[in-house]
Amino acid sequence: YIVAIAFLALLVNLVQGVDGMQELGACSSGQQCNASIEGDDSRLLQQRLHHHAGSSAWSTGHHTQTSDSLSMDKPCSSYSECLQEYKSGMRHMLLQEKLAQVSSSSSCDLTDPASNGCPLANMPLNQSSYVLPGGKTACVNASAPFRFQVIPGDSDKLLFYFQSGGACFNYETTVKDPQCRTETKPADPVGIFNRSNPSNPFATYTVVVVLSCDGSSYAGNVTRDYLDPTTNETVSVVQNGYWNTKAALDWTLVQIPTLRYFVVAGCSAGALGMQLWARTLLGSFADRVTGTIGAIADSYLGILPPQIPAGLLMLEYGACTVPLWTPQLLQSCLQGTASPDAAYVDAMQEFPDTAFAIITGKQDRTQVRYYNLFASSQGLPTITGEEYMVKANQLLDRLNTQANLVTYLIDSSEHCWLPKDYFYTSDTRGETGALQPPPEECATCGKGSRVHCPVSHHRCSSDECCPRTPGLVGGLTFPCPSAPNGFNGCEYEFKARNCLSPPPPLVEWVGRFPVPDCGMVASECSGVILREENWTGTDYCSATQAGKVVVKRGGIAEARRAGAAISGAALSGLPALPCPILLGSPDRVVSACEVGCRLRTSSEHEHGHEPGQRRTALQQAGSDRLPWSSWLTK
Repeated sequence: YIVAIAFLALLVNLVQGVDGMQELGACSSGQQCNASIEGDDSRLLQQRLHHHAGSSAWSTGHHTQTSDSLSMDKPCSSYSECLQEYKSGMRHMLLQEKLAQVSSSSSCDLTDPASNGCPLANMPLNQSSYVLPGGKTACVNASAPFRFQVIPGDSDKLLFYFQSGGACFNYETTVKDPQCRTETKPADPVGIFNRSNPSNPFATYTVVVVLSCDGSSYAGNVTRDYLDPTTNETVSVVQNGYWNTKAALDWTLVQIPTLRYFVVAGCSAGALGMQLWARTLLGSFADRVTGTIGAIADSYLGILPPQIPAGLLMLEYGACTVPLWTPQLLQSCLQGTASPDAAYVDAMQEFPDTAFAIITGKQDRTQVRYYNLFASSQGLPTITGEEYMVKANQLLDRLNTQANLVTYLIDSSEHCWLPKDYFYTSDTRGETGALQPPPEECATCGKGSRVHCPVSHHRCSSDECCPRTPGLVGGLTFPCPSAPNGFNGCEYEFKARNCLSPPPPLVEWVGRFPVPDCGMVASECSGVILREENWTGTDYCSATQAGKVVVKRGGIAEARRAGAAISGAALSGLPALPCPILLGSPDRVVSACEVGCRLRTSSEHEHGHEPGQRRTALQQAGSDRLPWSSWLTK
């Protein structure tokens, strides 16, 4: 703890560059604290890094990028350069950001007795309303009250979302040059907030958005006093992100007593907050959900140099004083070592019947900048996008031991995917991948063609098995990449790589959450499957993560391991399940439970849509080639 505080003090001096700073307070007791590092502000950081559409290959992940102020091959070389690069990128994003205006007529003040609790039923369907909860809630800008956003939809489906918004730690990043949202600003209705897009898997959900405005990653419980060197006056800043989130949660629990589907998600700093809150949120709704629950963390892995304690921000925000931690994690928090991914793993273990997800760009520029800012402040080596990908895969390999976690890696340096317009055009090849024609790896000979097995490079064809390969699919044999979808004559029933069917677009993959009973979702990645000792460049997928499949059976999410790029399209049978997996069109999978379940397409099965209610991206891709009546007959 003393080492962590000393390190914070050093970082503060580096960032602020001013003398006579106040002493650090005891963060663990919720008193005044000064922080040190530059924050992740998605208002500024969600930078559109446009890529050439160009040709791509699903098997290799080839992806051509345009350049901007940050070279992924030449990282910043000094702290001042890294700091300037980080701030420059955030300012560029600020100029691009589209923000919705909050109408006073759409707001409801919970502290007003006449509000009657701001009933959800009184809010206009599919339109944004805002609730001002009062109490301990606060924004960095004391004159701007905290509010959360509500978009009413179906009463039995809820998306609880943590908005991106950055982090503020000290005078420099909180008062002088804020690196976080200081007041609530709802995002433009794009991505998963686009209610008019028929492909949006959450278009009919009721959505509650915890808006970002205090820069404490939704866990803060601290008041700071900063000395303004220009006026010699004290500036007090309240960072109560924990209370902001709790207010939104408490209101939601009152308004929605029962649910069929529940999904919690967040992007960037919101993904950090979501991981910290995951166990509490799922526990709050577990007894209310009659269907299934899902969790999606978008674009935050929290990768730092190993010499820097992972939990410095939690100490800084007074987060160790709030009830988000198990006893073991609380001790880690007080020691400055509690990481968001540790909290996320804790939730995975607490809720084994829930599928958890991580979405990230292979060379996420924002997370590269974040790492380099920390590293340069201590004279440690900075990294390139390629080096970041190695560290990201090492972390994901460790997390992959959790049975109910899947990942979606995108060949891109973009940051945040769910709240962006390219959510609908992205696949594992990049932001425009879904607009490109799929590769035809087996085109020469078609189904049953002679191809190479991943990693071993053994030649196989049709209904043959790839040999046992250390470090891949648990060392079991598995179907040849060109085997017909449905072949199940190997020790492992899934393909390690499928040259007949590509990974699904991101929108389709996200649409599989929450995973229902008899449903499944797989980790997705474009590239050659390699073991860690052979990782080079960015056109690869980790063999450790390759083909991770989470199958929901009997209320439990079970891990199945196969190869890279294994998608719903690649699944070739689940004989151990209490419900059969039936192949629909040549490149899609649907499932049916043994008793009382209707057969549905993936999207309809997960979200309860009636047949023909809307044409989803999955249906457009070919799953409607066979009439619904034929499915029921079969």
